[in-house]
Amino acid sequence: MEEENKSSKSIIWIKAFELGEKVQDIGLAVQTALVTLNPITNAIFTAFADWNTRKSLRQLEVMIQRMSERLMAVESFNEGYLQSDVFKELLFKTCHKVLADLREEKAKLFGDYLAGIARQEEISSADSFMMLEVLDKLELEHIAFLSKMESRTFDPSEKEDGWTGRDRDLAQLDVMEDRFYLLSDYLSNLGLVTRLDRFDFKADTGELVMWRAYYLSRFGKKLLDTLRES
Repeated sequence: MEEENKSSKSIIWIKAFELGEKVQDIGLAVQTALVTLNPITNAIFTAFADWNTRKSLRQLEVMIQRMSERLMAVESFNEGYLQSDVFKELLFKTCHKVLADLREEKAKLFGDYLAGIARQEEISSADSFMMLEVLDKLELEHIAFLSKMESRTFDPSEKEDGWTGRDRDLAQLDVMEDRFYLLSDYLSNLGLVTRLDRFDFKADTGELVMWRAYYLSRFGKKLLDTLRES
């Protein structure tokens, strides 16, 4: 049974890589059209095409290998989902993201994402596609920052203090104040962080002071769980 399971996973890896190669063919078709312009551009794009082909196929291999390794390391995953049209569309779009970035660390991150999606039984297709678009806009620094924020997830019923620009919060997050607000607001715009504007009235001065508190959002928690799921 174990050998059959490994064989099945290998077939999935091969099918995924074949799909990745089809995505690659789209870029090559564009390059082929461009090299007909004149001898100079022909030489430039020929050299670029050779480099891009090697680099792109390497990136796809890194992503799919990462996904395969993460899935083979766990006891079970939603194998039926990997055969579904929804996953094939998700894989197709993910391959495009990997080819557009060409950084190995992002290829691995997308591999973690695909493996995590395959292990979740209840995630909706809308959420999985939304996660993909958001993940495309994230750097490893953002993921690390979100992980540090995880201890304070927004829950109105608990009324827990959020992250602020206070010294003790900055020390815990290991970030400077200006970087804290830059990262928090950026991640808030992506829906990964919840930002609350709070107001305090100072009776002694009669001033109304506004300050911001940030929490990891439920969507942000779901994304982190997906990346760690495998």
